[in-house]
Amino acid sequence: MIISSSLNSGSIAMGVSASAITETAETGIYLDGLGKFRVGTGTSGNNYIYWDGTTLNIKGSVDITGGTGATTAYVDQAETDAVSSAESFTNSATASLAGIVEGVTDTLDGKIFTDSAGRAVRPPTASAEGLYLASTNLGFYKDGEWKTYMDNQGDFFLTGSAGNKLAWDSSTGNLEIKGSITITGGNAATQDFASSSAASDASEGDEEVDGN
Repeated sequence: MIISSSLNSGSIAMGVSASAITETAETGIYLDGLGKFRVGTGTSGNNYIYWDGTTLNIKGSVDITGGTGATTAYVDQAETDAVSSAESFTNSATASLAGIVEGVTDTLDGKIFTDSAGRAVRPPTASAEGLYLASTNLGFYKDGEWKTYMDNQGDFFLTGSAGNKLAWDSSTGNLEIKGSITITGGNAATQDFASSSAASDASEGDEEVDGN
């Protein structure tokens, strides 16, 4: 052991080679009046505790057997618990998200009637007033009935006031018209043409009778 009252404001060195022990060199114990100390090998070795006045350096194994320090077992258990907690949270969050997605999907499924090409693929249930477009029919619905209608079989009808209508039944090949027909062009016979022709025919018949 070497005790000095002058070196570094007083120092103590203990070890096999006490005279060679310094703040950082040789195996042993070193303390001085500047508040520095070292225990174990020199700082070039592998097992020491060294306080340089600012930083505590420890090189070697640290075995904690009590107090509040974290032991290896404690750290391992904390890591296991953290992983388990994270997995539980992830599973819960995934299940919750899956439920939300399913709910949104169900909601959207009830509102989407077309495919990616824009074709109507589902028939709507006519209830409220409005224009309906379905995979097999379309039309305007009001007051509990179709006011206009057309389907994929070629059937159609149009309704008007006072019970007037235009309807085509493809299964029977029947076109039903209820109401007036006004012809404004083309070569179809109008009422005026028919009346004029009838009058002309009647006049020619009278002339033939008079000639006889």
